[in-house]
Amino acid sequence: MVLNFPVGDSVQQLMRLSDFRSDKVLELLHNKFSGYVVVTISGITGIEEGLLFFLEGVVSGAAHTFDSSDSAVFGTHALELFFNALAAEKGIVETYALSRQQVELILALEEKISAEEPKRGLSSLFVKSYSPELAQKLLPVQEASEELHKFEVLKKFGLSDLAK
Repeated sequence: MVLNFPVGDSVQQLMRLSDFRSDKVLELLHNKFSGYVVVTISGITGIEEGLLFFLEGVVSGAAHTFDSSDSAVFGTHALELFFNALAAEKGIVETYALSRQQVELILALEEKISAEEPKRGLSSLFVKSYSPELAQKLLPVQEASEELHKFEVLKKFGLSDLAK
């Protein structure tokens, strides 16, 4: 699933994940950053891409896509997945600066990405290693709808017996 957001001004492009860890997020908070960070990894389910949005040094939204199932998770669960992805062994990170107005517009148009820092603090989401179980647990269920879609297509052509 492709998420379309304004690119903004590139702060970091194609940075190796090994050079960008969770503490870099704290630096962005401290520097009152507005924009987003994108982490792309090859996870247990295939390519995963996590986005973390900042509005003047405050975490304001998150989204996480799973290319293998063309699906996405938004908000609080996406926050967990973003930090899980940061703990992967290999991947790339990109950071894009946006104006306050651009971030506010994104949040207004895509309400589902809104997320707040946990009450325990953002550091409570930091993990030491990538957890495939977390990705599988939070991955939206697609199998049932795909099977239903296959059945509907076969039924349309009078071949519904093949779906059994």
